[in-house]
Amino acid sequence: MLTTLAYMALQQATLGFDEIEKRKHESFTALKAFKGKYRIVTVPESGTAIIQEVVYVFSPTGRQVLVTVNDKAVVEMGWTEKETWRVSYADRKYATTVVDDGLKTKPFKPLPVEKGQVNFTVGENGMRLNAEPTPTVQSIEDDKVDGKTLMKISAVSRNVVTGGELRVVQWFEKGDWVVRRFDITSLQDGVIKINVRGTLLDADFKAATPAGIGKLPVSQLNGFAQEKGKGGS
Repeated sequence: MLTTLAYMALQQATLGFDEIEKRKHESFTALKAFKGKYRIVTVPESGTAIIQEVVYVFSPTGRQVLVTVNDKAVVEMGWTEKETWRVSYADRKYATTVVDDGLKTKPFKPLPVEKGQVNFTVGENGMRLNAEPTPTVQSIEDDKVDGKTLMKISAVSRNVVTGGELRVVQWFEKGDWVVRRFDITSLQDGVIKINVRGTLLDADFKAATPAGIGKLPVSQLNGFAQEKGKGGS
């Protein structure tokens, strides 16, 4: 938890982008009884906007994540201590893997990124981002959003060779490092090429979750094929 004094000190200190990513990873992977979803709107320079939702249900004994695109289920993933699985609704296939430590939290590592590129994902570990050059934190400030004071962190990455620019704004509540909102804008020579905005909705950090969370929903997979060589016999 961030105390008032710690938060004031944070506002005055220089906080590196990688350190923010590490704190985000640690906060999200520590969630044990959680329900919520990120609603993500991607608006390209030309073409139609895409609306995605990443829906989470976490319990102490299992985790599930469902991804939808324009209200259609695309993929679902689950974990228990003994099994991980993945269902592709578009392909009507599923895969399972027997494991010994399916709920073990992996140490933080920055997302891999190639020179001049951006790696952005919203998945099992929440909202993650990395870029080259690494974004530089420009400001940490209070921001009133829907009647609540959030911590707003703005960062920028500029590529002097290509003329590309990446603007990353993230909002957090003062008690943790779970992203409540984000706004990512990619520009080329000052022209917006793509904008991605996300909001955490229906978040419950003390959720009562039903039994069986994280287990493969076998009864819902009639007509689905199990991928060969990826779990099962």
